[in-house]
Amino acid sequence: MHAMTFRNLTVLLLLLAVATSGFAVDRLATLSRASERRSVPNPRVVKMVDDRRGWTVADGSVWFTDDGARTWRGVPTTRSTPPNIVGKSWGVLASGRMWALLQFPGGNLPVDLIHIAPTGSEENLPLPCATVAECLPSAADFDPDGTRGYLFALAPSGTRGQDQILGFRTEDAGVHWTRIATPTAAAIRGDIDVRMADRARVAIIVNCDIYVSADSGRSWARSDYGRLAENICSADAPPLTLRFVAPGIGWLRTHDGWIIETNDACVSWSASPFGRRAISFPGTEDQWISFADRTHGLAVINGRVFATRNGGLTWAPVNASNDHFWSVSCVKSRCVLVSETSTLEFVFGE
Repeated sequence: MHAMTFRNLTVLLLLLAVATSGFAVDRLATLSRASERRSVPNPRVVKMVDDRRGWTVADGSVWFTDDGARTWRGVPTTRSTPPNIVGKSWGVLASGRMWALLQFPGGNLPVDLIHIAPTGSEENLPLPCATVAECLPSAADFDPDGTRGYLFALAPSGTRGQDQILGFRTEDAGVHWTRIATPTAAAIRGDIDVRMADRARVAIIVNCDIYVSADSGRSWARSDYGRLAENICSADAPPLTLRFVAPGIGWLRTHDGWIIETNDACVSWSASPFGRRAISFPGTEDQWISFADRTHGLAVINGRVFATRNGGLTWAPVNASNDHFWSVSCVKSRCVLVSETSTLEFVFGE
């Protein structure tokens, strides 16, 4: 009797120790499988607004979820021909809408910058290129509320194969645009992207270089890769996958597998715990890393999922499945993962 009581007491004390030690239990669950869908394509990149609402683009169509990516519904648009998203220029707003820089098939045809509501209603935003000859909008980014944003366009430079860069900033959700300074570098093969680090700092990727402005586009400084430069820059390896996961904190993945990080909005860089990984060339809409907050995040590397609880200082593999994963989008404590066969949710334990 006394032995049984002692054993029960020991178990109880162990349970209490676990309960009070901050031990967190993560949860991974399948939301849907591609084989179960008919009219809805398997999303490759999902961008969540919150734990319920999110967007994806597939086969020229736009899809919206309001149940946490469990189901999707097509959003009707006024376009008779499915447009293409220009580069990586689309995102979600805190209001629940989606914004996108769209170009119709067939080459240098008109480009539209629009907001799309879940109901399908569209708001065309005026483009600053209307006042500049041969100006092609090529990259854009907005802050979460959609008020402040940047748009960069390409125009002929007079040198074959190279374009000059034109920059614009809006403070009123795209109603008005102000011309801003741009780096003197020329874009080769139209290789350009822009990412907002926070409301004041913005980074533009041109070919293999990153230029940073800390004063809303009035002046620019070239990012310092330091000793990592030889691992980053080559004619075939532009760093196309820059992701900011918190104000000023970003991660960069290169063509040949180097993963580096910045804590000062791309002014300088350091090697990440991942180092160099065998990796396939990132897709143009590759959403490979996402943080739920400043400390909790997931990364998809060569199809595998890794988790961090300390802001990226250390990472551990997630025993998800044998799936090959494509992308991740985290909001609060919840992340949506997309693989070849399924859409899953990962919830960090409290």
